[in-house]
Amino acid sequence: MKELRYEVLIDGTREEVWNTVIGRDTYDKWVKAFSPGSTCVGEWKQGAEMLFWDPNMGGTHATLDVCRPFESILATHTNTVTKDGVRETKGEMTEKWIGSKEAYHFVEDDGQTKLEIVIKTDEAFQEMFDSSWPDALQNIKKLVEG
Repeated sequence: MKELRYEVLIDGTREEVWNTVIGRDTYDKWVKAFSPGSTCVGEWKQGAEMLFWDPNMGGTHATLDVCRPFESILATHTNTVTKDGVRETKGEMTEKWIGSKEAYHFVEDDGQTKLEIVIKTDEAFQEMFDSSWPDALQNIKKLVEG
């Protein structure tokens, strides 16, 4: 697994940044950096299973190993999902994806919040993350800062 890091400094409290990252009315706006129809289904709480999904492309299920409000999220991806909604655990790309970890860290200092994303994944996904996370972080920044 390869570790990838992305971060942005946002003028706003970590509560504002957290609420923008997980908010039902804001999540779809920032995650469009990955694909225009992306959304999530599930409850942002420790131990919950989330579906990260684009109806045109499919998606992935992840378990929230850690979900500490305003501090951190750690998700472990457990399977992929076809655009027809079928869970998959076999196949070359799926097997590379399963076990990937995605962490979000919210660190506030003097009215600014550093949002750091740490991904541990197969190097096959690095190009996708390198091209999408910087845009996603800028989307979050714009949503928080107005």
